[in-house]
Amino acid sequence: MPKRSSRRKPSRVPVSIGGLLAFPVMMGVSTGVFTGVAAWFSSVVLVATGSWTSVMGDLDADVAVLVAGLVGALLGLHLGSFRSVLRLPRPMTRLVALTPVVLVDVAVAGGAQLDMAHFGDDGDVMQQAIVQDDVVTFRALLAAEKATMSPKERRAFDLRDRPDLLRAAAQSGSEAVVTAIVEEASSVRACDGAVALEVALQNRHQGVVDALIDGGVSVDAACGACRSEPALYLAAWGGDLPATQAFLKAGADLECVGDDLATPLMRAAANNHTGVVAVLIESGAQIDAHTPAGETALTLASNNGSLAAVELLLSRGAELEHREVARTPLMVAAASGHLHVVDHLLEAGAFVDATVPGYKDRPERAVDLAERKGHHSVVDRLLAAGAAPPAEG
Repeated sequence: MPKRSSRRKPSRVPVSIGGLLAFPVMMGVSTGVFTGVAAWFSSVVLVATGSWTSVMGDLDADVAVLVAGLVGALLGLHLGSFRSVLRLPRPMTRLVALTPVVLVDVAVAGGAQLDMAHFGDDGDVMQQAIVQDDVVTFRALLAAEKATMSPKERRAFDLRDRPDLLRAAAQSGSEAVVTAIVEEASSVRACDGAVALEVALQNRHQGVVDALIDGGVSVDAACGACRSEPALYLAAWGGDLPATQAFLKAGADLECVGDDLATPLMRAAANNHTGVVAVLIESGAQIDAHTPAGETALTLASNNGSLAAVELLLSRGAELEHREVARTPLMVAAASGHLHVVDHLLEAGAFVDATVPGYKDRPERAVDLAERKGHHSVVDRLLAAGAAPPAEG
């Protein structure tokens, strides 16, 4: 009687079910197989079509590659489970494992390139992932992009060279994606970081601002080519108190200047952002710093009629008669017709007949400037305060 073998014959059904049930686990432990097979199917699509024209109807080619990659991953991950059922020799399985690499190189050599950043397309997968702050999908798309590259291109790949992604994430307020980009990039160029901070500030995305700061983006960088200005200056201009405090905590330069050569304190005062003005002064900002034209925070606030800022600056010791080559705060307030500011400056003790060289070096006073601009109520107030009558002509 023949001896019965103790080995059990492989069961087709249990192995197949076991392979299906093990799929989630195998996905986690077989990243290399997943990437390879995804690249394999993606390359087949590229080589077969010769372009990025989708073979799936109206779907974007990005979606076609993703779907093909997922199908390939499913087959590749179950290869080990089905090998005994299909009685495939081990060398054949190794050959299949090498095939994706060969096909990827063929696709790349043929000029196939993956462009995942069609930001004008509402249906674009990458754009949707960024807008929805879906960092899992974002990372998966980057992995798919790398899978289509040659080994040399993969080694050189660096998110530092994709500032468009960082800008899009900052604009969308996608904190998780911003964090992922900053973490995976070798570094963030100063100009790119400045632009991302500016975009985040414009859209009041404080979480993105914090993520960029935590990621080491310079808070003092500016980019002339992109017309981006220092982050603290922009935050002060917009009256963004949380961002101002975050930049100060990160060590931002209090006396940085924008394109107009004004400091953050000057801009905050001009726009009547008293909360920001107070924080900047408390942090050590020079209250009487001036532009090359002689404008101070008090001068700019007076010129714009920002009464609350004028009151705050004077209470903190701002110089009332600052001159240099420019007009005094009272002069600019009178010339702009801001009667309420003129009242407060006079009550604070401003010299009503202070002069500055005017047209053809003829001395001009606050009352002369107000008269010329037709601000008659201001003229009356200055005369009531003891100013000499306006000069004729």
